[in-house]
Amino acid sequence: MSRNYLFVSDLHLSEGRDPVTGQLSRNEDFFHDDAFARFLVYHVELSGRENAAEAFRRPWSLVINGDIFDFLQVTRLPAEGDELLAVSGVASHAELRPNEREYGLGTRSSEIVWKLAHVARGHPMFFQALGWFLAHEGNRLILIKGNHDVELYWPAVQDEMRRLIAAAYLEWRELARAGELVDAGLPWRETLPAAINDIVANTIQFPAWFYYEPGLFFAEHGNQYDPANAFSNFLAPILHDRPDLIELPSGSFFVRYFFNKVEQVHPFADNIKPISRYLRWAVNEEPLDTLRMLVAQRRMMWRSLGNLLQKRANPIKGGPDLRKHAGMPGSRDQVPLGPERWAQLIDIRDRFQDQAEAGASRTSQYTAGAVGLYGGLWLALVAAMRAFVREQWGRLLAGLAVAGGAFVGRTLLGQRLDNVQDLTSLADVASAIAAAFTEPDGQGHVAAVPFYIFGHDHHARVRAIAPIGTGAPPAWYVNTGAWLPTFSERDRLARRDVQLTFLRLVPEANADGQAQSELLEWLPDADRPRPIRLLD
Repeated sequence: MSRNYLFVSDLHLSEGRDPVTGQLSRNEDFFHDDAFARFLVYHVELSGRENAAEAFRRPWSLVINGDIFDFLQVTRLPAEGDELLAVSGVASHAELRPNEREYGLGTRSSEIVWKLAHVARGHPMFFQALGWFLAHEGNRLILIKGNHDVELYWPAVQDEMRRLIAAAYLEWRELARAGELVDAGLPWRETLPAAINDIVANTIQFPAWFYYEPGLFFAEHGNQYDPANAFSNFLAPILHDRPDLIELPSGSFFVRYFFNKVEQVHPFADNIKPISRYLRWAVNEEPLDTLRMLVAQRRMMWRSLGNLLQKRANPIKGGPDLRKHAGMPGSRDQVPLGPERWAQLIDIRDRFQDQAEAGASRTSQYTAGAVGLYGGLWLALVAAMRAFVREQWGRLLAGLAVAGGAFVGRTLLGQRLDNVQDLTSLADVASAIAAAFTEPDGQGHVAAVPFYIFGHDHHARVRAIAPIGTGAPPAWYVNTGAWLPTFSERDRLARRDVQLTFLRLVPEANADGQAQSELLEWLPDADRPRPIRLLD
């Protein structure tokens, strides 16, 4: 069956809204459940509209390209008693390990199954919308794991996802059929099936690393090219000596053990871009709260930094035995690429991780210099004030000169830090993959496609990739951005602080012989999409 495609990424659902108190978790970043539902309704209705172009009158494949969930930021615990016993094997919170009581459950399969159910409890409309979407014949859902929801690797978590979607749909259907939902966003239709248990069993896929459609697109999250968020074996991201646990990269370790505590003080911390701007805001606007938080979390801050240094001292190199891929969880998806192509991806990952490590070293030097100059500025000002009180005019001038120099140096280094966006350019990664896939493999097969689609860095982008070879059609790098608030002075000329971006891909060729692709944003107030503004 021919289908069209919708791509979104980086939704980062966590605990959501407590159905009892109505309050949002301070770690929550996704506030667009209703908008997401209307986004799906619009496209389902578009495919059934009689006056729509023939190319749009097909079912949809919805591809959520990583970081659908943020399991790291689900920190609440199951209720004591039977619920906790079923999840962790103990009946009381006192029997949990200290870090579990403080930072939430870990990464075991049973713990993530509980976390996923807790996410669904806080985001009922999101799960109902996915069920409503799949209830329409021909639609499919592809869930690609990222670094924040790598636990989708567990087969039990995949099964729970299917169960939760089917249960959410059934709950919605019963209420809608009884007329108890007002302005629910999902239209009731008598033709909708009574249950979708069999449907979700066959229409939801969990790719093990990436999703490849021959002749059309290559899609992956993109974290594997970022050293802080890469896994040594993304196909089986488990600890070698503890196969019941996920191996957290340094970025995930930092979020779980430190940054979650930052967001308890400043819930918007990771929405201010670049991060250096948030740090200046925290120091200048709320210095006491920031200092108290740093003092309270000093042990975990140093532990997180130590973990980062340890990971950097032992970089990920090489890759897994790709011949074992067929027996791994999530391998039911079709991946018509041989081991040679997988090996190319691992080589590209190693190359870009080396480049990112060099950039990280420069950033560390800039940061250390900026912190040193900030301290030097205040010491020089104190010395100048002391000289003024003692009428030591020469020392006063010297102190002011040193303070001025420190201020200028700190400002310049701060600007350099502001200009550090992401240490890995996913557009360059896409170019490297396109070049590799254009070359024939050992059997003479070429794997090149027109679209290389990523998420991860939250920057919605489209860039033409120079074709390899004479007369070859152009390839495109597309980043689908994120459905998160992003406060960035750099980008406000072209975008709003909240921009719900997605890629719509229609394989039917246009007049130029190319598949039709549009990078769009969903407008919740207007209930329609529009092209995003992209600066050259």
